[in-house]
Amino acid sequence: MKKIIVILFILVTSMLFLVSYEKKENYEKINDQKVEAFFNQVQEENINRIYKEENYIGVLEIPKLNLKRGFYTYESKENTVEKNIELISKNCYPNQDCPFILASHSGSSSIAFFKNLDQLTIEDKAIIHYLNESYEYQLTQIIHEPKTGTISILDTNKSQLILTTCNKKISTVQDIYIFIKI
Repeated sequence: MKKIIVILFILVTSMLFLVSYEKKENYEKINDQKVEAFFNQVQEENINRIYKEENYIGVLEIPKLNLKRGFYTYESKENTVEKNIELISKNCYPNQDCPFILASHSGSSSIAFFKNLDQLTIEDKAIIHYLNESYEYQLTQIIHEPKTGTISILDTNKSQLILTTCNKKISTVQDIYIFIKI
């Protein structure tokens, strides 16, 4: 009789352990899903907050650099590198097949929003949030060319994000980061 009781005790304990383990695993999955959903909601709310607080038309996000900064319409008086990230062309936006070009300072001032672009490497990601859509880009090329007031764009028919800024070391050179929409 003692053997039967011991065997029953072991069986019941094992079953309780398995049920407990399965519940824990399910709880962890549900918790992970809740955390991810919360993070996505917070991220979306942060982007929406950035839009609303500053009346931006879009937001540039570079996850590797923890950069989230809005930009204005081409016609806005706030659309200047002296105040913000500047939208360079009034004829191209992320929802079109053409180069979308943004510029900013790279120094150490409070308006040097591109000061850490030199930390990017090929295949790093950037995201443009524009008109309630998100467009993801991957860095494919970094070019250094003389600062002349213009930049060389080889293919104007591609959906590209082009970020340009002054080179930190050589004042007569500009850095151009070319991303392709993925």
